[in-house]
Amino acid sequence: MAAAVQNLLPHLTYARAWVSVKSTYGLSATENEKTTLTDMLGTCPS
Repeated sequence: MAAAVQNLLPHLTYARAWVSVKSTYGLSATENEKTTLTDMLGTCPS
């Protein structure tokens, strides 16, 4: 189980950074981006 969580961390870090950059600079996101990021962040264990 711990290995599975470790495999998720790079994806979650990337998704959070992507959202942060979009928010910081007032950038919009496409529907595809929103769906993908929502799916990625939905796998977050906490």
